[in-house]
Amino acid sequence: MRAMEVIIQVSMPSEPAAAADTAFSDVRAVLAGLGLPLEPLHPGSTDPTLSTYFHVWAADPETAHRVVSAVRDLPSVRTAYVKPPAAPA
Repeated sequence: MRAMEVIIQVSMPSEPAAAADTAFSDVRAVLAGLGLPLEPLHPGSTDPTLSTYFHVWAADPETAHRVVSAVRDLPSVRTAYVKPPAAPA
C-alpha cells in the first residue's frame, strides 16, 4: 500500500500580529494526536493564498480519510481532502 496525501487549507488570521503557528493550532493538535506532522505545501511562499495550503502524508487510505474526518469541521479549516493519485495504481 502506498502513502496518501491529504491537502488541508487553513484560514489565516486577518490580524498581522497573530502568528501563523497559533492561527491553526487546532489542526496541529489533532494531527499530533494522530502522530502526523503538518507540512506547508508551498514552503517559503510569500503568496497569501499559497501559504494557506498544507499537506499531511498518511500511511494508507484509512488513515488519510481519518485525517480528513478529524480536521474538516475545525474552525480554522477551509477545506480538507485526500489528493487523488496522479496515475492509476
